[in-house]
Amino acid sequence: MAQKIDLDINKLDWLAIARVTAPILAPVILAVAWVTFTKFDKKASWLSTLFAVSELIPTVNLNLPSGIVLGSFYATATEILESGMTQDLKNAWGTTSSLFEDFVKKEGIYAKEDPVGDIVSKGWEWLTGLDLRRRPFGGRSK
Repeated sequence: MAQKIDLDINKLDWLAIARVTAPILAPVILAVAWVTFTKFDKKASWLSTLFAVSELIPTVNLNLPSGIVLGSFYATATEILESGMTQDLKNAWGTTSSLFEDFVKKEGIYAKEDPVGDIVSKGWEWLTGLDLRRRPFGGRSK
């Protein structure tokens, strides 16, 4: 049978609870404050983009608080999605891939023959030519 736990809020050690939750909530609170600040100040928005781009480079470490980095990533991602840059990237990728395909075809990098297709078709011809009615130990089936 389960024991009933008597929980008295007045007897809780709120200082211990604050010590546990503060390191978890501090970066989130700082990120929310940073994102709010970047919405009102253009220079902070520019800095936020700079922080987000520079933190992606492995050799660069600005030693910024994790809340600022988190807020910078969020603000920059929001800007990219609102500005329609993703559609521009899709269009650029489509143009680049078609230019690459045209270059490869013009230079003749693609092989004219299809060796894999030839092997598969010859293998299929050989397989269909077999007499599969044979028994495994010799004799023919009736």
